[in-house]
Amino acid sequence: PAFSPDGKEVAYLEERVSLKVVNLDTKAARMIYEAQANYSYSDGDQYYQWSPDSKWFLLNFNRDQQWIPEAGLIKASGKEPIINLTNSGYSDFTPKWAMNGEMMIWFSDRDGMKNHGSWGASGDVYGMFFTQEAYDKFILSKEDFALLKEEEKEDKKEEDDKDDKEEEEIVVKVDLDGIDDRKLRLTQHSSLLNDAVLSDDGEKLYYLAEYEDGYDLWMTKPREKETKLLTKVGPQANSLFLDKDNKNVFVQGGGKIFKIDTESGKKTPLKTQGEMMFDPAGERAYIFDHTWRQVQKKFYVEDLHGVDWDFYYAEYARFLPHISNNHEFAEMLSELLGELNASHTGCRYRENDPNGDETASFGLFYDENYTGGGLRVAEVMTKGPLDNADSKVVPGVIIEKVNGVAIAANANYFSHFNRIKDKNTLLSLHNPANGQRWEEVIKPISMGAEYGLLYDRWVDLMRDKVEEMSDGRLGYV
Repeated sequence: PAFSPDGKEVAYLEERVSLKVVNLDTKAARMIYEAQANYSYSDGDQYYQWSPDSKWFLLNFNRDQQWIPEAGLIKASGKEPIINLTNSGYSDFTPKWAMNGEMMIWFSDRDGMKNHGSWGASGDVYGMFFTQEAYDKFILSKEDFALLKEEEKEDKKEEDDKDDKEEEEIVVKVDLDGIDDRKLRLTQHSSLLNDAVLSDDGEKLYYLAEYEDGYDLWMTKPREKETKLLTKVGPQANSLFLDKDNKNVFVQGGGKIFKIDTESGKKTPLKTQGEMMFDPAGERAYIFDHTWRQVQKKFYVEDLHGVDWDFYYAEYARFLPHISNNHEFAEMLSELLGELNASHTGCRYRENDPNGDETASFGLFYDENYTGGGLRVAEVMTKGPLDNADSKVVPGVIIEKVNGVAIAANANYFSHFNRIKDKNTLLSLHNPANGQRWEEVIKPISMGAEYGLLYDRWVDLMRDKVEEMSDGRLGYV
């Protein structure tokens, strides 16, 4: 839920996707946007934002029931349809009011790397202006803008001399005529963006972009086309907020909050302290109920494939008091969801312990029938750590030691692979075919990276299989 800026109303989502508003005085609720085209795929994936004058909403919606988000505008009265502001065919998302409602900024992948293979897309920050006056002012050169500021300073001085001056009320003006021509790309380079904020005067744009080892905070001056790195933030950075005077930007991510000076880029962590009573069994019971309800509301057919969902609630809920960890709980939830006999259903648990075990990979297949000391190589994975011009590792070679520690016969060898990902690792090797012994230094990869090698290997094998079985008459995709 979100309070309107005037404090008179609250906006909220009904049934996860329909935007409604309740008046705090009358308690009357009205529908703003009944989102037949929207679908909530995960918690918190719907977006809307009040205008500064509490008369409008910016929001995301899916056009024509497609999985392509558009940025929309709709009146808070609930009496008019949504207006598609972007109409691009690309992903346009998270529109934000800026410059007291004179414009909006939003994110789009129209100019960056495209998401053709579901590997993600790079994006840019764009601006759209709701009046021609705001647009004309924004695109002035640095020199012309300075002249305009002098004129406005003189006008303000005359206004301040009057005795009857009143505080100006914010009123958002929206002129849709020609609005497609009043938009600009504000960032100078596409990147993996997480969030952005524009200063109140529109002169500086701050944004989080992922590079190398984490997220960086960048600043660009749209009028001068000047971009610079303010500071490196870290591996996690989710959202940005400017303070009232635009002197500091606050970055939230990874359970921490940083204050960053908008001029110097100095980063100061804000100390927070809090405690909560953690009830693991109660949390699992809540997630169980939440999952069961979501299936009822969101499954693609109302009869749930003929499954008696009430019956299975009782059947599986009885196991809850006996489950002591989240791995077991995820397995139980997967069993429950499996009763639907549907694809894309299940539950996973990924433990996030920075000090926990992490098994690395050498990018090798091992001969599991070998019973001697060490590990006998059965295959070297293409593009793995040992697939290079300098390595002499081939099938039949035996890895005798890892970092000087011998691998015992028939032992669980995975303990030798713990916490060595991306670290220089010494392998002591023996080739029984020629009796040679030698050492090589490699940097092991993660198990996730190994999975990618295995997938590429599978693709190659299937392509060869199709070629062979069809005698070259079929292509493989």
